[in-house]
Order: sequence, then structure tokens, then C-alpha cells
Amino acid sequence: HERVTLGSNNFGESGILQWLNSDSPANTPMPRLTKFSRPYVPTKAGFKADLDAEFLACIQDTVWKCSANNVYECPASLGGIAQKGDPYTVTAKVALASEIEVFGEYGGTQDGGTVWDLYVGAEATDRIKYYNNTARAWWLRSPYWSTAVNVRYVRTSGVGTNGYALASYGIAVACKIAKSN
Repeated sequence: HERVTLGSNNFGESGILQWLNSDSPANTPMPRLTKFSRPYVPTKAGFKADLDAEFLACIQDTVWKCSANNVYECPASLGGIAQKGDPYTVTAKVALASEIEVFGEYGGTQDGGTVWDLYVGAEATDRIKYYNNTARAWWLRSPYWSTAVNVRYVRTSGVGTNGYALASYGIAVACKIAKSN
């Protein structure tokens, strides 16, 4: 019941993953992915809708390593890709960074990821993201492992924490660009 009211912390079934990889126009309904999904009609076009076609052509499909929480995963969700406490993968062009990729560690189940070069030896201030010269909190794709509704995010101070999946924070988009020949 918590997932129905507070949101799911499973990135593979998240609305943000859907929206990031959508090129649908504004006010287009998104399909329900699981029994926890609520009817969702974003007022803005899908994230990829406003990206330059040449840039989109350079973005690779990427296998993103994800973690499942240790409390509950619905076996029927997404064909059972996420099992309680186990790592799984999602293939998408655009995603969010994981806790391991940003902090080099994770308090729950390891997903097999490694810290990104950008964050090797980083201090908290190196993780601060700004929008209009104001520090903003930003979501990660990692669940807080001991609940089914809390997701990891980076505070405005650059320190990691967790919050309900329904909270409104910013995003720092990640993608892999194909090498040019």
C-alpha cells in the first residue's frame, strides 16, 4: 500500500525512466507499467522530444545496472526483472546515475557498478548541481534498500540521502555518447 501512495523506488518501473526516454508530445498519456503505476499525463513533452536529432543519433542504448530494495518487489512487475534484494538491468538511452556511480558505495545490495571518473575522489561540493545559480537536490536511480518507497538522492549540499519517490527533486541526466569514427 505504501507504493500506491508514496511511489515505487524501483527505477525500472519509474515514471522518470519512461519520461526520460520518451519523445512523445506534451499531454500524451504514459502507459501503466505496473499495478503501482498511476495514470500519468506529463504536461511537458518527453525529454527526448526537444533534443537535437543529430545529438539523439549519437546516444547509445545502454545497459544500466540497478538495485532492488530488500523489502518488497512485485514478481509480476516488468516481467519479474526486479527481485527483492537483487541487482537487475534496464536498457535505455537516458537514465539517472546510481548511488555507486556518484558515491562509490551503496548501503544496500551492490549492483555491480563502479564510481564514475567524474566522482573519483570527489568531495560533497563536487556533487552539487545548480539550476539558475541555485543549488538543487537531484535524484539517483538507486532505491533506499530498506524500504519499497524511498529513493536515494543528492542534497543541495552534495551529500547523499533518501526521500519518498513522490517527492519533487531535480535530475541530472546521464547517457553514453557513441565514439565517432
